[in-house]
Amino acid sequence: EQTKKDSLTGLLNRKAFKYDIRTNPKEITALLSIDMNGLKAINDNQGHIVGDDALTTLALCFTKALRTGESGYRIGGDEFAIVGHRISQSEMLELAKRIEGSVEKTEYSCSIGYSYNDGGEKTVEQMLKEADEMMYSNKARYYAESGKDRRAASI
Repeated sequence: EQTKKDSLTGLLNRKAFKYDIRTNPKEITALLSIDMNGLKAINDNQGHIVGDDALTTLALCFTKALRTGESGYRIGGDEFAIVGHRISQSEMLELAKRIEGSVEKTEYSCSIGYSYNDGGEKTVEQMLKEADEMMYSNKARYYAESGKDRRAASI
């Protein structure tokens, strides 16, 4: 079990994610791609301990939002994924809203993208690409609307 968990956040790790998306991919009906906004600025200005606290706070938001058939993963530094097994499109949208609502109660923010596949016409790779494209579009909109520079060290 220890080898499947991310030691910082307690979420499942990238290795578990890779394994899980290869195992019974036809059961995956929803995939969410999540990326934290502003982690670089937090790390550069307040230190990596504060950045780690931000990541664990977000992970707790994700964990609280998960229901049966939904698994959360930390797949990179500030990159997360949620896989929904046999959940409906409305359940996926409700999950995204629960995450957004929980994160809004913190001082942090994240960008979310998702993909849904109930007919089996999409591969997991296609779902990942679609969810990532939406997430990056939402991230670009966040930075444009906030006036913050995504690559800048200042917050």
